[in-house]
Amino acid sequence: MAKYLSFICFSFLLGTLSAQNLKKEFELDLPKLKVKNSLYNSIEFIDSRKDTSNFGVVQVGLFNRKAKIIAQKQFLLQLQSVMNTITDSTAREGKLLLQLRQFSFAEFTTAYSEKGYLNFRAKLYKHSDTQYEEVASIDTAITIRSLDVTEELLKTGGTALTGFIAKSLTAKALNGSVYSLNDIKNIDNIEKGKLAVYNTDTLIDGLYYTYSSFKTQMPDKKEIFVEIDKEDGTISSLKVLNAKGKKNKVKASEFYAVIYNGIIYISTDYGFYPVIKRSSDFYFTGTIKVAPNQGDLMVASVLFGMIGGLAASNATAVYEVKIDHVNGGFIPLKEIVTNTKPW
Repeated sequence: MAKYLSFICFSFLLGTLSAQNLKKEFELDLPKLKVKNSLYNSIEFIDSRKDTSNFGVVQVGLFNRKAKIIAQKQFLLQLQSVMNTITDSTAREGKLLLQLRQFSFAEFTTAYSEKGYLNFRAKLYKHSDTQYEEVASIDTAITIRSLDVTEELLKTGGTALTGFIAKSLTAKALNGSVYSLNDIKNIDNIEKGKLAVYNTDTLIDGLYYTYSSFKTQMPDKKEIFVEIDKEDGTISSLKVLNAKGKKNKVKASEFYAVIYNGIIYISTDYGFYPVIKRSSDFYFTGTIKVAPNQGDLMVASVLFGMIGGLAASNATAVYEVKIDHVNGGFIPLKEIVTNTKPW
């Protein structure tokens, strides 16, 4: 089964002069549309991204040198300009808070074209007094292929962000979603606190076809037949009963995870890998597909509904990987250089 893989930019080499010295400005285009009867006329901003110093990396110039994307104009001021542009006299005096959780561009060159990616995760809250109520959320990725993708990628990313805000201006707060500012700053932990798999000492054995069934601890198949490799302790064979009551072997690529004797085994196209929990997150070490190393940038593919391996590459490598609690995607943390099996 194809995996939903979180796309991240995670390996900037400090000695790479091109990425250090070159910068590409990112500024939101002011939308031409007007939203009538908006419930909000002002916006606040909190940047919850892991790295707030830039918005990723693109390639510029004849030799495709790496340039970090930065906002020369303060980003809150850009957002306020967007709000002023798309609202009119019919807008009420409500206040929004935009929490940017992931917003990172990446770009690299393939044999015949350039590919650009944007990873975009955000929430919007209604702000009143000291309370914040969730209005809308987004978790998506954008992929663009072109001969010269940079400008189109940045413009499309800006449009995605302003479009998300515009579509939410007439939306009321969701029921039962009241937070403090401290809650918002710790939203990852609050979200994990609502997921069964993150809050149990007794995992339910069975086969899980999707991350949705895995996180809710509702196995799609409870009756499973597992053989364990005596040498390395991993799963060598997994079978389930078919409609006729016969045992059918299941390939690792056909499902998300299996839990056997209380141990989680994540599945990839390359096999089963045992999962451990550290602090409040799940990790595994295993082989995943990776994009070509572009100097100071390594790109891991896309997420949320975009099917396929890592971006335009058949290369594989062993990584320490964290599971994204929002969508079950794989977040590569570091490459493991080894000549032995990763478990």
